Amino acid sequence: MTLPLGNDRRNGKVYRFQRDSRGDPIGGAVISDANLIGDVHGIVWGGAAPQRVRGRQDVASTEGMIGCTGVTLKHGDRLVIAGQKYAVVGDPQYAYPNLFSQTDTGYQWVELESMIS
Repeated sequence: MTLPLGNDRRNGKVYRFQRDSRGDPIGGAVISDANLIGDVHGIVWGGAAPQRVRGRQDVASTEGMIGCTGVTLKHGDRLVIAGQKYAVVGDPQYAYPNLFSQTDTGYQWVELESMIS
């Protein structure tokens, strides 16, 4: 995943589409103002790992993910950050208070896939 440059990569716009009974977007996944549901802020880009660790049960990794506040993201949402389009894969993770300190950062972490168009 290529990171956008500059301060624009800290905020993004979220688009959500109505879906049919099979989960496919009705009328296609066309990004327009009609599908804009809000913004996400304070984006933190997950780091790369020297080897793939997300499949392991004993390791938490943010590889290929972003952390953000704002609109609660859902699987299938489209996110536009600094002009680059991303698809949200899966539902948010780690969106709960820390189990030890009970601190709630307000951040959610989601996996993204970069989109060509």
